[in-house]
Amino acid sequence: MHPSALYLLLFTIIATSSANPQDWTIYAKNIARQHMDAYLEASDHGDSALLCKLNKLRNAIPVLLSNPTFYQLTIMDAKWMGEYVEAEVLYKIGGSVEKTYILLLKKSAESPTGWTIVMFYLKEDIC
Repeated sequence: MHPSALYLLLFTIIATSSANPQDWTIYAKNIARQHMDAYLEASDHGDSALLCKLNKLRNAIPVLLSNPTFYQLTIMDAKWMGEYVEAEVLYKIGGSVEKTYILLLKKSAESPTGWTIVMFYLKEDIC
């Protein structure tokens, strides 16, 4: 078993034993962080097969992730939305351009993280 999968499993056991909503938020943020780390690593290596498993939208990736001057990703917030994890992700590219995306992650047996992106949109689109 991959060490990160073991970590996620242990964290799941700990998180499910607690009814504290803050614990669930931390767990959701960890899922989002682990997933985006795997996504960026696959993107760096040009592993399109893995990217397809991590992102069910296939070629419809957040445009900032494909930007060569991209240099910062921050998970601002995450929460449970039924069977989804909704993550608010701040992308920062060269200079001072910042965009905040909302990503919806859903469980996926195909993905090495156990999750896949099923929807994303700019936060400004809903404000």
